Amino acid sequence: MKLNHVIQELYASKINCSISSFWDRGYEVKLGNQMNGFKDSESVDTLEEAAIWLDAAARRHYPVSVYAKRRQCCRIGCGKLADYRIIYGPSPDDWTDSCLADIPEMMTDAGWHEIVRVR
Repeated sequence: MKLNHVIQELYASKINCSISSFWDRGYEVKLGNQMNGFKDSESVDTLEEAAIWLDAAARRHYPVSVYAKRRQCCRIGCGKLADYRIIYGPSPDDWTDSCLADIPEMMTDAGWHEIVRVR
């Protein structure tokens, strides 16, 4: 799971977050903002852990948000949570989420695909 993708998706869904670091204490990850308050926070050791934590915290605190809904398998009628993200281009919108069973159906005719586990 890539941190830049998580932050871009949270931003597009109007969900605030912040990450700060201190050289020997890892990263402090927060969901929310200083003006309206933080919903949750966590200390993590890596940016990958920050991405995983932000993703889970956003789905937990904002279950009906655009962000949370995009984390479900995109095949119409599936309804399962997405296990994988299929990236098929350089644009921030060139991706789709899929459960394991539907990966073959979700592949596009793009020249390349990157498949990344998201949970």
